[in-house]
Amino acid sequence: MEVPIVSFGVGGIMEYLRPYDSQNISTFTEANGILVDEVSPEALADACSILLKDESLRLSFGKNGRELVSSHLTSHHQNKAYITLYESLPMRSMLSDGGN
Repeated sequence: MEVPIVSFGVGGIMEYLRPYDSQNISTFTEANGILVDEVSPEALADACSILLKDESLRLSFGKNGRELVSSHLTSHHQNKAYITLYESLPMRSMLSDGGN
């Protein structure tokens, strides 16, 4: 499934959103959605309207999003992130050296 993102910049979405900037055309090749700056239903509707009217933009964002998920959200990447997190925990060093 290739679906473009339309979101406010809250929570963890910014880890995965590569926002399109209409003032910077170079963002188009990696963009997978639109970041809505203003937290309002009207602003969200405007961003959705842009994608509904522009099929090529919608398809490009969906494709870019799918590529991001396929390359960065694999089980290998997630396992590596968990290992890195585990290794950074203070308790891990206490357990591995017998608490000394």
